[in-house]
Parts: sequence; structure tokens; C-alpha cells
Amino acid sequence: MNNRNWLKLNRSILSSDVFDNPKLLKVWIWCLCKASHKERDQLVGRQVEHLKEGQFIFGRKAASAELNMPESSVYNYFTQLKQMGNINIKTNNKYSVVTVRNWRFYQCEDKKRKQQNEQQMNNKRTTNEQQMNTNKKVKNVKKVKNDSYSLKRREQIRKKSEEVLKEMNEWK
Repeated sequence: MNNRNWLKLNRSILSSDVFDNPKLLKVWIWCLCKASHKERDQLVGRQVEHLKEGQFIFGRKAASAELNMPESSVYNYFTQLKQMGNINIKTNNKYSVVTVRNWRFYQCEDKKRKQQNEQQMNNKRTTNEQQMNTNKKVKNVKKVKNDSYSLKRREQIRKKSEEVLKEMNEWK
């Protein structure tokens, strides 16, 4: 499936003002579906309009037909979305260019977010490996200390044994 066939819809929409009004929600989701997923040029009549991600060409009559709503309702819902800060509208005498605000944040795969997650996973992995290596080194140091302690202790016992043997020989 290519990127043009789906859009993200965040669960936070359930607690938004848009969700409280079914017709406004319909218009909002229509805007999300209409918005371009990448930069492109679109021919409108004889004029080429350059669209960025999250933008689309809007005409009240066409929107009214697609949404199955009166033109005045479409205009009112778009005005409401603009007042709520969901969209910006740049109008000329033939059409409007609608920009879905924060499109990139809500719709694009955030490479930075993926990179941050990968970085965090790598950091955790490195930290865990360093911790394991440190633990191994500590165990080895303890072993060496224990071994050296054992060597010292054995040397002491050997010396003591020699002294005792020497004393026993002297008694004879």
C-alpha cells in the first residue's frame, strides 16, 4: 500500500471540539483526506499552483458536492476550523489554498522520532553491554584479589609450616 491511501488519525481527536460536532468532524476528515502528502504542482484552470505537504485546492461548490452539504454550511465549517486553528486559508477570486496546520507533525512519518527511538535503544543496549563488561571486570578483579589473597595466605602458611618444622627438628 502506498502513502496516498491512508492517513493518521490521532486518538486525541476524541477529546477535541471537532469530535463533538459530527458534521464538523466530517469536514475535518475530508480536509485531511484532500491534503497533499508531498509537495507537488497542481493545474487549476490555466494556472499552476505549487502545493506543499498538507495543502489542497478548495472550492466551495466542489466541496459542497463532495461533502453532500449546502455551500453555506461548508463555508461555515471551514470558517470554524480556521478559527479553531486547524487550517489556514489563502483565497483568491477563483479558488482557495487550504493548509492543514501541523500536517507534518500529525501525518508524516517522523524520521527524527524514529531516530530518537533507535538512539535510545542503542544507548540502552550500549549501557547494558558496558554494565555486563564492568560486572565481568569486577568479578575478574575479585578473582585476582582472591587468588592473590590465596597466594599470600598460602605463602604465610608455608612459612609458618617451615618454622614449625624447624622448631620440631630442633627439639629432636
